[in-house]
Amino acid sequence: MIYYDEKVVIGVLKIFAGSVLPRALPWAVSNGLYAAVVHISVAAAIENSEAELFKASFKDQMTGIITMWTLYSTALGYMLVFRNNQGYNRFWEGATLVNRIRGEWFNATCSLMSFCSMAKEKEEQVAHFQHLLLRLMSLLYCHTLRHVCEVEEASLEVIDLHGLDEGSMRYLAERADGKETEIIMGWIQRLLVKTSADGIICVSPPVLSRSFEELSRGIVTLSNLRKIRDIPFPFPYAQTLVLTLLVHWVIGPIVAAFTISEAWWASVTCGLVQGGLWAVVLIAQEIDQPFGDDPNDLPLLEMQKDFNASLLGLLTKQAREVPIYKHTPDRGISVSRLAGRVTNKKRYSAADMSARYRTGEMSAQIGRGDSQYVGGTKTPFDIQDANSDMRREVSSVS
Repeated sequence: MIYYDEKVVIGVLKIFAGSVLPRALPWAVSNGLYAAVVHISVAAAIENSEAELFKASFKDQMTGIITMWTLYSTALGYMLVFRNNQGYNRFWEGATLVNRIRGEWFNATCSLMSFCSMAKEKEEQVAHFQHLLLRLMSLLYCHTLRHVCEVEEASLEVIDLHGLDEGSMRYLAERADGKETEIIMGWIQRLLVKTSADGIICVSPPVLSRSFEELSRGIVTLSNLRKIRDIPFPFPYAQTLVLTLLVHWVIGPIVAAFTISEAWWASVTCGLVQGGLWAVVLIAQEIDQPFGDDPNDLPLLEMQKDFNASLLGLLTKQAREVPIYKHTPDRGISVSRLAGRVTNKKRYSAADMSARYRTGEMSAQIGRGDSQYVGGTKTPFDIQDANSDMRREVSSVS
């Protein structure tokens, strides 16, 4: 995904990564040269008398030819608008569905974390459930993005899987039928049923069912997301559009040779027209499938990191405890500005969250049994980076 300052209009011209202009330039230059050659050839042929007679006869029919050419160009314009709209709609729908899945599953996770029992004797069981739930949710979202991602080797980060059953992880890694998401969802649902039966989740079944509904809505949204990935733009439309563009590329300079007096002006005009037409269709092709590693595709790797960071944030002490409020009846209610600036440019990855914890910026003491579920470390949600000796293959889904 290319981020740029929309307020700086000219600044976008300096960005070449992800631009379709270099790809449209060959069509424009070649057509401009072709138009110049046709115009010079026609001008040379007109010098003899027979060519003059041909030109006089051609001028009589020029009005009808220009009319038909205008209709043809108009039809091509409508086709380009339709193709570009379809490409943009697919791009925007893909972005919407990916973020909707994230919202549904994160809200379900946040609710399940708040449903946990506050009894002292169940602290260890609650910590075990919360750590396991966060790891499974990270793994679920990772496989979701992996299925829609078009890159050959997508290294999507997941929260440390150390402590999970190696047999289950091996079974999940060996599957190649695209059903990993359904398997993980089944694990999560069975975990919730067992946790509710054990009294770790202490809410009534109707309230707990809302979390199940949010999980199921995420799976349904994933099916709609696969529709964009698996179903391409209809072939008849694509074939007809390319053929129409090629015909326009061939006939345009011929018409320009008889309607424009100067060869250089015909060359420039035809080049600009063809460059614009091909740029539009290339834009549609560029954004039609937004699930990949192209500069204009959705930042799926960053989305996974952001989701992991949000999950890890639920383990912090500040996130688990309601702020203390001291009510002062004599003090009136006033409105004040929030201190500091609110910006969406600073995002913390999962590794950043773990580093902030280790440096003391975050505190997440979740009972005595925390170290049992993360390999004996003091950090309850330590993320193993690429240089860690403890990194295992199951911690990175490729």
